[in-house]
Amino acid sequence: MKMKNNVLTLLLLLATSLTFGQTEEKHPIDVQRENCHAEDSNMTTVGMTNCELIAAELWDKQINDYFNSLLTLLEKEDIEILKETQLKWIEYRDKELKFSGKFYGSLDGTMWRIQSAGRRCDINRTRALELKNYIYALTGE
Repeated sequence: MKMKNNVLTLLLLLATSLTFGQTEEKHPIDVQRENCHAEDSNMTTVGMTNCELIAAELWDKQINDYFNSLLTLLEKEDIEILKETQLKWIEYRDKELKFSGKFYGSLDGTMWRIQSAGRRCDINRTRALELKNYIYALTGE
């Protein structure tokens, strides 16, 4: 059993080093988000929340850009599927944000406001990068 645990540990370490050892360039929105949080004037609940909301808005614009770019690369039947998928994603996003806003809003402490705004940012970021990956798969760019 000890040998099996050692092998599993070794595999986990290898997978971790492969994952974190990759040097992928940060997206400019992620850099802007980090820089916003690093500013002394944003070391407040309001400042940190605003950093998250600004980044969420930028990711939302990026979603639209990637979505429109992807539409130009797809066949007609795939365009219809993507449009339907995007509408379902918007429905999911809106319901998730309604839930998470209510959830975090019911907790004590101002840090949950930042968490709620961060959730909006992360949801948008994830969708934008999903769309970007589709474009990359088709174009290599």
